[in-house]
This record gives sequence, C-alpha cells and structure tokens, in this order.
Amino acid sequence: MARSLLAPPLGSSLDTGSEMFLRNRDDVLEQISVIDDLLDQADAGGGPQRMERHRSRGKLPIRERIANALDPDTAFLEISPLAAYESDYTMGGGMVVGIGVIAGVECVIMGNDPTVLAGALTPYAGKKW
Repeated sequence: MARSLLAPPLGSSLDTGSEMFLRNRDDVLEQISVIDDLLDQADAGGGPQRMERHRSRGKLPIRERIANALDPDTAFLEISPLAAYESDYTMGGGMVVGIGVIAGVECVIMGNDPTVLAGALTPYAGKKW
C-alpha cells in the first residue's frame, strides 16, 4: 500500500554539481568516515586481547548479548556510543545503553562491558544512566 505524503515534496534550488556542493559533500563523507572509525573503536570494547580472552571463556561480548535478546529483524538505537571520546577512558564509557524491542515491547537496555575495566562503572557510564 502506497503512503500518501502529508505535504508536497519541498522544492530545491540546490545545484548538486556546483564546486561548493561537491567540496561540502566530500567534507561530510570524510567526517562520516571518521565517525565510523570511532564507532568501530567503541565496538571493540577493551580491545582485541580482552575481547579474545572474554570469548575464550565461552562468553559473548555485550553487544552480541544484547543482539540475542532483541526481537529478530528489529533495530537497536545505541545511546552515546562515543561517550568518553578524547578522555582517559575507553570509548563508550564501558557501558552499552540503547533502545530496542524485546518480546514486542520497546525497552531501554543497559549492559556493562566486561572487557572494559572488568565491567566496572566509569564516570561516563554513570552519565549514560
């Protein structure tokens, strides 16, 4: 079933071929790449060695545990995955917090990352509460 728009599409006089547009586009794509790299760092938790030790004990990383708890084919909106950026703490603050759907109910989900300071709370994790 096609959705009808509540309002007509907005017109634009943006010249997507202009030099300024292309320069701005390149700058934005570069920043998106930087953010993707930072998110990868946050996903790595305490680093590859700690992640491997955690897995060798038969345990799943926090993000995988959360993914297993979520309903299939539903999204997880992580809140503040870059907390502690440019601080002395691990990116993400050692805690994963977000909104997801479990058993058809939208839930706030929180989990400490045991690969970061053995799951201890950091000042940044406390701010995510």
